[in-house]
Amino acid sequence: RSLTPAGKDYPAHLRPIITALGGAGEAVLPTPNSASISIVASPWFFANWIAPRLPRFLDGRPDASVELITDQTAERRSSPDIRIRSGLSRTPRTSETPLVDFEITPFLHRKLIERFEVRTPADLLRVPLIEHVRSNDGWSRWFGNAGVEGSDAIRRITVDSSFMLCDAALSGAGAALLPAIYASEQDRPDLHCPFRELTTYIGTAFISVEEQDSGLLSHAFRAWLTEELAG
Repeated sequence: RSLTPAGKDYPAHLRPIITALGGAGEAVLPTPNSASISIVASPWFFANWIAPRLPRFLDGRPDASVELITDQTAERRSSPDIRIRSGLSRTPRTSETPLVDFEITPFLHRKLIERFEVRTPADLLRVPLIEHVRSNDGWSRWFGNAGVEGSDAIRRITVDSSFMLCDAALSGAGAALLPAIYASEQDRPDLHCPFRELTTYIGTAFISVEEQDSGLLSHAFRAWLTEELAG
């Protein structure tokens, strides 16, 4: 029995569908000799901890690829292989791994030091103070440790991002309390730390890792991360 004209055209209609399905299959399957993992963490943890160390993990793994996803955009993505929750706490829970103790000290643009003649900690009372919304007692504690009173009445600029805190100080908006380790950096010549010996402990940065994937590369990253934290 011969095919109708519609039947003869049927394979032609199926061909682009089959081609599309084949392409989709190739997209989700890993290529030979390659592996990839997706990692979700905060922008701060990526920029200050993972990024400087990641080449050591990739060394010896030429076919591995790592996708870094900030926790701010992770909700719009599929489930990651590894999720790193980081934060700051004075009493980390037992499930959290301590990373580094945070000591903060004032930083401000050099032009503000000249404009307000900042020579002693008390001179900062004349400078607008920038603070993070989650650490609004930082300045009071720092001034208290420096033996200076009256800081509660000083005008404040409040931000909700660590990057905004640093950027505001760099722009000359005021003085910001930043990690004392920044004082050793040489790539920010305009951001000065006038009292680097006067620091205040605000907590310990910690991480907890949730591993979603059971792949070999995911396990290898978890083991490497543990070694880096121990070292």
